[in-house]
Amino acid sequence: MQITLAVDDNREQSSAAISLLKALDFEGPILTDVVSVIEMIGRADVAIGVGAFLDNAVGSPFVSLQKKLADEALEWASQELTRGHFTPVSHVLYGNAARSILHHVTKTLSELLVLGSEHKSPLDGFVTGSVGRKTIIHSPISVLLARTSDKPLHTLKVVLATDHSAYANDCLELLRKFSPRGFDQLVVTTVLPAQVSAMASSTFTKEDAAASYKRGLYEANGALIGKMKDLCGSCFSRVEEGDVCEVLSRVMLEEKADMLVLGAQGHGFADRLLIGSVSLKMAAIEPKSVFILRRPIAEFD
Repeated sequence: MQITLAVDDNREQSSAAISLLKALDFEGPILTDVVSVIEMIGRADVAIGVGAFLDNAVGSPFVSLQKKLADEALEWASQELTRGHFTPVSHVLYGNAARSILHHVTKTLSELLVLGSEHKSPLDGFVTGSVGRKTIIHSPISVLLARTSDKPLHTLKVVLATDHSAYANDCLELLRKFSPRGFDQLVVTTVLPAQVSAMASSTFTKEDAAASYKRGLYEANGALIGKMKDLCGSCFSRVEEGDVCEVLSRVMLEEKADMLVLGAQGHGFADRLLIGSVSLKMAAIEPKSVFILRRPIAEFD
């Protein structure tokens, strides 16, 4: 398995990412590119050395300091990873942080991008921007956003959200391929959007429509649990009705979950503004870690 782990001088966030990786306990061996980005103006696919900036009296001290911090972050992260079944290789990247990281994962054919991420309000995330938000929008591969935890992570309580679409099913097959062995409890959760129930009620009675939909979703969840038993022996199902993001947030709280897992089909930024994105919203509002599965192009075609 090939992973890219992005770190910086925020030791708390980087530590959260490494702790979550260890708790997930993916089946090894795991090749891990550990990257740290020195922000520069320029294209992410153009190699820019520190020496190119040494003639700039203003830029040189800044670049030198950033390089020192990046080297320290990479050395610390590599030492932490070698205590697990990871084989870390360090890389210093130059350019815009999100573009540089995404260029790297594309070039190296990484299967998963991991980074620590602060929990921000949706407004903060939209106005100020964040590397996490940009990678979710543009990443061609799965993204694991690790939040800091108030308890040591040894095994994980996980909420697995699915709408049982073909794409979501493919993403769950990808999760099985990753083979995490650190799931202590898995709550397979499907949300019946209120508007779907309302549309069905125009033909049937509200009670009949809701009951029929929920029976079908419980059956689908049950079939999925049968497939996921090899990842976690303790699996159960929840079918809820309401706004998808509000329900998932509530379920995460009620289950005292450590991580939310969901599939996300990539769209352009304009599409996401127009049609919305459950994964993007949950990454912004969820205080716990979020694992966004993205099916590689043609992976299951």
